[in-house]
Amino acid sequence: MDPDINLAVGDPSGAPHPDLVDAYGKAIKEPAANHYASPKGLASTRSSAARYYEGHGVLVNPDCFTITHGARSSLQFGLAALGRRDRSCGYLNPAYTYFPSIIEGSGMRRVPIHMPEGPLTASELRPHLKGLRGGALLFNNPHNPTGRIFCPDEISAVVEVCKEFDIKILSDAVYIDLYETDRPRSLLTIEPKALEAFSVSKPFRACGYRVGAVVGDPDWVNSFTELYAVMNGVPHATQRVAEFAWSHMPGVEEFRLELVKRRALVVRVLRAIGFSVDTDTFNRGSMFVWARLPEDSPPAHVVAARCRAHGVLISDGEAFGAGFGRFIRIALNEAEETLATAMSRLIVAMESNYAR
Repeated sequence: MDPDINLAVGDPSGAPHPDLVDAYGKAIKEPAANHYASPKGLASTRSSAARYYEGHGVLVNPDCFTITHGARSSLQFGLAALGRRDRSCGYLNPAYTYFPSIIEGSGMRRVPIHMPEGPLTASELRPHLKGLRGGALLFNNPHNPTGRIFCPDEISAVVEVCKEFDIKILSDAVYIDLYETDRPRSLLTIEPKALEAFSVSKPFRACGYRVGAVVGDPDWVNSFTELYAVMNGVPHATQRVAEFAWSHMPGVEEFRLELVKRRALVVRVLRAIGFSVDTDTFNRGSMFVWARLPEDSPPAHVVAARCRAHGVLISDGEAFGAGFGRFIRIALNEAEETLATAMSRLIVAMESNYAR
């Protein structure tokens, strides 16, 4: 039997760019690679991260960065560092599957907020965010799972309302380099008092490297670093790889353009068999396709199970929030040829959904 094609988890196949692999090979041989690293991170790695942000219009001192083991731990420790335990933390639904556990792990109370289909405006957001007064908001741009990219006016509206209700914003920017046309703005360009998490995982096809950083408000970063010290610092060699990645961006542009072609292939097939795929508001960034099932289709958990039986793994929309059982998410992990095979299997699976 042919192996399953896993399009359920955002974990790109194939090796990272050869230059990044070579940088890892060199870094592991450095004498300092045998020892514990500073909880703050190497000065050279933080400087590389600062230059990366400067290239995208954000001037931040390297001291305002802390190197981390990736975005998930960054988000949980980031919320904990706020010192707002037992208060509310909101997020736009549908949402990254781990947002609820990240929020609860930080000691805060999760509050899903249904994402408006239209533009985010202050008047639209105010009724939803006022219940978070004195708490926090997890803001994901580009958005997972929908691939929506929020424009500067929408980000400004979020910032305006959050300031009004003393809501601290923690930005999850792990997909910021993966977009269709225009690169999304960092939230820090509009709200420097926020905290933003980013990593090498997705844009560099290096999920297994487990390295990223947080950046933003100095006081928040300092509190974060004190808490994050329990993690014993990110390994020296991994930091050096991140340093190389942010300085040279090997393979990122090529991967971004490849994702555009992969998304077009998947969208074309899904639409041909009756799925509704919005590419005006959604599916503009990240590395996924978010699609609504045909009206006469069984719910997403049935479709996902049938797809699994036919050797292709996809995500049931219900995993991203209650009420999204008519949606699926497909991760664009594979090259076009393999994706085409996966879509052929999905077509057969959908046909089996209607078999009597």
